[in-house]
Amino acid sequence: MLLSNVPSSKIAVEHSIRFQKLHTERAEAIKDLYQKLVDLDLALHSVLKSFQHVGEPTIEEKVKKLSQKHNELFFFYLPRKIFFDKDVCTLMDSLVEISRDVFIDITTYPLDPKEIQFDRGLLQERHDYWEKARAAHQNQITQLKEKLEDRLRDILGINA
Repeated sequence: MLLSNVPSSKIAVEHSIRFQKLHTERAEAIKDLYQKLVDLDLALHSVLKSFQHVGEPTIEEKVKKLSQKHNELFFFYLPRKIFFDKDVCTLMDSLVEISRDVFIDITTYPLDPKEIQFDRGLLQERHDYWEKARAAHQNQITQLKEKLEDRLRDILGINA
């Protein structure tokens, strides 16, 4: 169909409908992405907190859930990167990378310190890795999440 034969008002309506649909899809992607980000943050907090209460899931179960939440966020985000500008993608890529690094840090040594309690050197190294992971969560991930929240609000027009 030649564009010269189509009234400009019809083209404008079609463009408006496509834009509305794209914005709706993008808003859904943001909502779902943010929920997965919150789930990951809660899993990180649960694993990394200094005191694990009696009756909570085991640290092994929590780490398994952390792995699951990280992967859910990563595999949801990856095919939807096209919905976001480069700044948002940079923030998300950094957040996912740091989350992965935290997971590696906490799983480098046995999760249960009792397994290495007789080797003070390994116990100290394990402790150092966990402290590094806690710092990354409290500082880097928290800051990236806050920046990402602001950018997502901008995209949705909430900060306007």
